[in-house]
Amino acid sequence: MQLDASVRRLLTELAYVACMTNDVARARRIMGGLAATDAADPATHIGYALADMTVKDFDAAIVRLRPLADGGDTAATVMLGVALKLGGRAGEYDALMARLPPGDAARAALADGLR
Repeated sequence: MQLDASVRRLLTELAYVACMTNDVARARRIMGGLAATDAADPATHIGYALADMTVKDFDAAIVRLRPLADGGDTAATVMLGVALKLGGRAGEYDALMARLPPGDAARAALADGLR
């Protein structure tokens, strides 16, 4: 089944809202449906990672996000920074920040959001 971009975005946003209300099971079901239609979509992996962070499973979130961040995905890099910081991995967070060039969008978002 193929979903157009606007439907995928809406479902992804609904999953994010489910995480904000601690309905992690619903968020994971939505992400599972999205993964079934396009397992490579970064938003799906980020959604799963957000669900992981909601239940404080920062290690699982880091495992999901690191390949995307290493591949240059800005949103995944920001979320990886959040997971590292909240997961108590200050050294890895600092290393992530150090590899981002000054003026980088991910660096700015992390610096602003995690002060």
